[in-house]
Amino acid sequence: MVTFRRISTAAFPGILLAISLLFSPRVAVSQLYPVERSGLFGYVDDAGRIVIPPAFEGARDFHQGVAAVQVRGKWGYIGRSGEVEILPQFEEALDFSEGLAAVSYEGRWGYIDRKGTFVIPRLFDFGHAFSEGLAAVNFGGFIDGRWGFIDNTGKWVILPIYEDAWDFSEGLARIKFNGKCGFVDRAGNNVISAKYDDAGNFSGGLVRAKSDGKWGYLDRKGTTEIPFRFDYAWDFQTDTARVRIGDLETRIDQSGREIR
Repeated sequence: MVTFRRISTAAFPGILLAISLLFSPRVAVSQLYPVERSGLFGYVDDAGRIVIPPAFEGARDFHQGVAAVQVRGKWGYIGRSGEVEILPQFEEALDFSEGLAAVSYEGRWGYIDRKGTFVIPRLFDFGHAFSEGLAAVNFGGFIDGRWGFIDNTGKWVILPIYEDAWDFSEGLARIKFNGKCGFVDRAGNNVISAKYDDAGNFSGGLVRAKSDGKWGYLDRKGTTEIPFRFDYAWDFQTDTARVRIGDLETRIDQSGREIR
């Protein structure tokens, strides 16, 4: 098993030493946001005050107490005070979710824990963040490869047979098979047949889907709850969703009635 752990900054390019000196401990704030200043990224709090000074080539949001940042072309993770948690060494790094993060090292994707240890080996061509206990991973490349789902031990739960796959939401995940979108449950059962041109994520028991050029909404059984009449539709947020017919955008409730 490959393990990446914190080491002396003397063993890493001098820029990390400068970063460590720059970031003195601070009192944690409720939320931090990436911000760009003169080509470098740092973090501000809710009031717009600089909490972590700009020193990174790239920066992502904080998740589970750490954020992915880019230094000299490599990605690692920092804590909320700006301290280096996992040294920048990855070609790509996604947000932590359910205790693990998908990262790319030497061209292959695997999953690390908060110590930087690869707990799921680098076996994949790409990997999504974990959601509801499973992660969608690509095996064989984006063109000819296939997608399936693994658990947090790296075991295949749903074999890689799909052309594409997305995160689980409310117990179902969108997949693409023979060019069409459908939904599977965590056991890999086909709950909604792959017959739609496009689809979104479940929210509030409904999901947007596209058929014959129009968007509508399905329930968890695949029954049409809101007819396919929109030129575009967005996922529900709480109890309402944004939709568009022609150039007109409006919001609807879960019965499909327009909200004025």
